[in-house]
Amino acid sequence: MDLEVLSHSETMRLSPKTKTIVFRFGDDKKLYEFFKPDRSDNLIGIKDYIYDFVDSGNSNNYLNVKHFDNELAEKILFDLEEYISGIDKLVISSERGQSSAPAVAMFINDIFGLGYDNLKSYFPKANKDIYRIGMEAWDRRTFQEWWGEICERDKYFSLEK
Repeated sequence: MDLEVLSHSETMRLSPKTKTIVFRFGDDKKLYEFFKPDRSDNLIGIKDYIYDFVDSGNSNNYLNVKHFDNELAEKILFDLEEYISGIDKLVISSERGQSSAPAVAMFINDIFGLGYDNLKSYFPKANKDIYRIGMEAWDRRTFQEWWGEICERDKYFSLEK
């Protein structure tokens, strides 16, 4: 599967030649009304992920915002698994395509072994917290799956009483 990181304005001009899905990240749902890629038979879908871009040191309402969290990271992973067998390309888009989108691309690349080893050097401003949260979500999920298999094989290991 090909992987591409774009800004929203670049995504707006997207005209995919192969089966493509777009994952868009932003903090305002209204923004997406203006950034819609051209419809084509190859555009399988557009998934929007909304969270607030805030700096914890500069926000008066830090506790009243939607952060990029484990729940959002898990949703991204589940959504990708739903589409991965039917697509040739994943486009990840954020406002400027320099922080959020590259971080998501990096954890998807590392989890699914896509082979884009130069992402970290190509996007030095990628959001390290988003990358960390994505990897932690995957680690928790793989541990839960592993533990479930252990419990199925040997009831001795079950935490149930």
